[in-house]
Amino acid sequence: MESVYIQSYHNGTLKEIAGILKDKLRCCTLCPRHCQVDRLSGEKGICKTGEYALVSNYSPHFGEEAPLVGRHGSGTIFFTHCNLLCNFCQNYDISHQGYGNMVTDRILADMMLSLQALRWVIWFWIRMVLQSGDYW
Repeated sequence: MESVYIQSYHNGTLKEIAGILKDKLRCCTLCPRHCQVDRLSGEKGICKTGEYALVSNYSPHFGEEAPLVGRHGSGTIFFTHCNLLCNFCQNYDISHQGYGNMVTDRILADMMLSLQALRWVIWFWIRMVLQSGDYW
């Protein structure tokens, strides 16, 4: 069975969704904070992220419950500048101090694909979003 993201690439749905989400960056409401900043023109909201994501690290991850990581771990991408701003964050250096590099959508996709190729990524959330038709 072909993965949902590959099906959506072939039938054009993925490109359509990407366009919808890119347009949302003009008045950003992608997270519950609803900053409404124009990330495409360089404005930054609570997440301190502009047009491109900031990534601190990506790797296989085994630090969660066994049903989530299985035998091969889950693929984890640590984004810099979390918008939750929890006082007792266990990833403070990543989420609050801003250590990371700006990555284009292509580089981010390559990170995901490399984790998938290593059988360490969980695509469950992508499948749920694409099948639900709820693209934020």
